Amino acid sequence: MNKNISNIAGINEFEQKRSKDFRNIYANVTSITATKTEVRLNFGVADYLEKTVDREISIHMTVNTAKALADSIMDFLKDADKLK
Repeated sequence: MNKNISNIAGINEFEQKRSKDFRNIYANVTSITATKTEVRLNFGVADYLEKTVDREISIHMTVNTAKALADSIMDFLKDADKLK
């Protein structure tokens, strides 16, 4: 299942391409910080032996995009059995 989230009309019709900086990361630790206009999602990996968290990436977005993302995640999780 794939869905683009944006306030740009017709975004799902846009051609998709990866930037030269694209990367996949694994995270087992997340945190959220927010202001009135921005939300930051922070992802990291915990090392249980060293008792450290390596922060991998921070994603900044508008509050409206964050709300749309939250709604989309909830939709995906409601149908989680179908994702297997």
